[in-house]
Amino acid sequence: MLRGYVFGYGSLVADALPLSLSVGDAVAPVWGQLHGHRRSWTVAMRNRERVNDPKHVVEQATGRRPDVWVTYVTLDADPAATVNGVAVPVDADRLAVFDAREVNYERIEVSAAFVADRGEAWPPPVPADGAPLPVWAYVASAAGRSRYEDGRRQGRAVVRGAYRERVEAAFRTRGDGAWRAYEASTTPPAVPTVDGLRLVHVPPRGGGAAPTG
Repeated sequence: MLRGYVFGYGSLVADALPLSLSVGDAVAPVWGQLHGHRRSWTVAMRNRERVNDPKHVVEQATGRRPDVWVTYVTLDADPAATVNGVAVPVDADRLAVFDAREVNYERIEVSAAFVADRGEAWPPPVPADGAPLPVWAYVASAAGRSRYEDGRRQGRAVVRGAYRERVEAAFRTRGDGAWRAYEASTTPPAVPTVDGLRLVHVPPRGGGAAPTG
């Protein structure tokens, strides 16, 4: 059953349709804008911390796990800015997966700030209990922002090239307007973008590492 929507503004934009089809009701994603926010590359994980064993990066050429702070995109409060993206429908199971996965983020409600693009099917029907479906977004936790600052000060914070390409490609494929809106609402990374880093997921309960790109 549909629980609400998660506003995607980074790599989730590329996954919007497949994730929507996985929801039992097969509800379409809703493209729109989030007012009062701006994108920035200011949240990070320290790659060698044991807590990140389930998901970390390795050097593609050597398989070595480098001691870097891997930097991702997040949202900053900015009353003068508007971020483009997509509201992805989620059921309880999918929401639980997101909550477990986004360890460097916290989920906040942004329903009042979300405005659907013209022509989108919005707002959704109100459930039987009479409560409108919420829109959430994942934003950097205080710890995630602190890790980024630590890595930046040490000169070891980096953006994984394949991740940045995936984020930017998701908006380019939406057309020139979407790409221009992305550029206008995004503060570019202040740390290097590094190619040759591969993301690895390690399944729980043992099993081999699964490279994911």
